[in-house]
Amino acid sequence: MALIAFNWNPDAAQLRWFGLLWLPLFFAAVAFVLMTRLAMPDAWTILAPLALLSAILGAMTPQTLKPVFVGLLLLTFPIGFVVSHLVMFALFFFVVTPVGLGMRLFGRDALRLRFENKAMSYWIKRPAKSPIHRYFRQF
Repeated sequence: MALIAFNWNPDAAQLRWFGLLWLPLFFAAVAFVLMTRLAMPDAWTILAPLALLSAILGAMTPQTLKPVFVGLLLLTFPIGFVVSHLVMFALFFFVVTPVGLGMRLFGRDALRLRFENKAMSYWIKRPAKSPIHRYFRQF
């Protein structure tokens, strides 16, 4: 089993979604950025036919979009890998660590791991099971 799984052989349905929806949206986003940020008003006239072509290919012969799909997958994977690890790093060190330090500072022992010198047993008394007929009357 590989550590990182790539979908080298996407099925026709996945390629159809890619060709009909995601690739035209990508071309529209690129055209929008080129028109607004770089002041290229002709960008839409160049990229609109590409979006239309990708939609037609996605509807009629989705397997022709396989190289584009796999290429974009390989191109964007490193970005997703780095961003996901940075988000996990931030969540751990800016959320989990302060909560843990606060619990330790205020003496909270949620797992009851603190050693008690005078304890005879660490057994936790639980309430008795309710009768079976009670399971069918929840309220």
